[in-house]
Amino acid sequence: MSDSEKTTDEISYEMAYLRVVVADLEQKSRQTEDLLRVVTEQYRRITEVVSDYIFSVHMVEGNPVETVHGRGCLSITGYSPDEFSSDNFLWINMVFEEDRPLVLRHVAGVLSGTDTAPFEHRIVRKDGALRWVRNTPVCQYDSEGKLIAYDGLIQDFTERRQAREALLKSEEKYRIVADFTYDWEEWLGPNGQYLYVSPSSERMTGYRPEEFLANPDLVTMITHPSDQAMVAAHYNDALEDNCETHNFDFRILTKGGEERWISHSCQPVFGENGKWLGRRASNHDISRRRKLMEELMKVRELEAVGILAGGIAHDFNNLITTILGNISLARKVVIKDDKLNGLLADAEEASLHSAELTQQLISFAKRGTPIKKQLSIGELIRKKAAPTINGDGLKLKLVVPDNLWSIEGDESQLSEAIRNIMLNAKEAMAGNGLLTVSVANTLVRDRDNLMVEAGDYIKLSITDTGAGVPLGAAPRIFDPFFAINDIGAPLKTGLLLAIAYSTIANHDGVITISSEVGQGTTFHIYLPAIK
Repeated sequence: MSDSEKTTDEISYEMAYLRVVVADLEQKSRQTEDLLRVVTEQYRRITEVVSDYIFSVHMVEGNPVETVHGRGCLSITGYSPDEFSSDNFLWINMVFEEDRPLVLRHVAGVLSGTDTAPFEHRIVRKDGALRWVRNTPVCQYDSEGKLIAYDGLIQDFTERRQAREALLKSEEKYRIVADFTYDWEEWLGPNGQYLYVSPSSERMTGYRPEEFLANPDLVTMITHPSDQAMVAAHYNDALEDNCETHNFDFRILTKGGEERWISHSCQPVFGENGKWLGRRASNHDISRRRKLMEELMKVRELEAVGILAGGIAHDFNNLITTILGNISLARKVVIKDDKLNGLLADAEEASLHSAELTQQLISFAKRGTPIKKQLSIGELIRKKAAPTINGDGLKLKLVVPDNLWSIEGDESQLSEAIRNIMLNAKEAMAGNGLLTVSVANTLVRDRDNLMVEAGDYIKLSITDTGAGVPLGAAPRIFDPFFAINDIGAPLKTGLLLAIAYSTIANHDGVITISSEVGQGTTFHIYLPAIK
């Protein structure tokens, strides 16, 4: 039925219905507006009482058209909402100049939807004070996913930032102190795991801190077998809550196989509330100190042996002289008895060897204080020591440069010491092989771990091609009458090396040895140089 065919009553009825619908819509609209006013007022009151403040950016077609700053902006920035409204660039101009590129990049990221994470930057308040703020953006999108607005929460966290920076600086300071300490520092937690190991561990052991952190048993594993039980027991005890401090020395084998002495000191660590936090330990490399003590003891032992040897040698020499005289007379009496003559000849030869030994003892006892003068070590080797080496199967190679520094020493004692080492090398090669004697200027540093003061030295190296020194025998090679039982060779005993060692020590020098079985032996002599 068309509208023209409707009756007046029907049209009146429809009009009345429409008025009811419009009235209902108007009522709902008023309720919505009232609710909106309530929510808006609540939002305004909340933003006014919080110490932080919120700004809102309204968008049209992807472009910001209006920015509204909450009242809290005054307390944080010193600027009022009206000042922000009247100056469209105040928001970026108040940003600290160095941070403006960061802020602009972040705003661009928010507008493009690629960066909506909170970020921190500095602002300059109206009164000139520099403050740190945290900006947390909250984006609003329409049904199509387009950005229509975003809010930003501005928080002033200057005091927290300063406290955090102060804490980081404090931690950095103590970390630097701990990391750059010369000793190997460690902190073992209550659960037996390392909480900290200083970088010096690598310098002393060859193992990085990370290796100790990954394996708490590593320190026991690298301990010398003779000390392992003691160290393992100590680290097990360290897991108990007690107030005792511990100090002891032990040996380790570094990653490169070098033996080192470590002085270990540890004490319990407690927190502010008295809670036990484990043990902190300091490990100091005392290898040099131990070697110095051993060297000093060796020198004193040699001095004591020298005094004893001198007393015995003089009496023994008189006896040998008497024995040799009687043997000589006996041989004249029994000239025609070949068998008895042979026996007397053997006895005479043995007595002559005993006399040589006696002379060694007397020489060892009579060394005395060296009478020093300036010497050329090269000339001393050529004139005094080199003639010692002779033999059809033995070759001598001298490497003596012309620019050698001088030394100060007793010519007689030094030539005897060098000759003794060369004679020992000759015996080691059984008269066949190559003996190389080389001399050079050298600088000794503390890190070289030699038992002499750092400085300029003459280094004399004597290398043979003999059978070498068996493993473990090198530390005792300079002991008087120390015996080396080479395979297929008789025991070799004597005072040659002991005399050489003592002489070099009396000249403020040192002798070291490097040897490998089947590859020969090298003696290195270091004597203080005079430039």
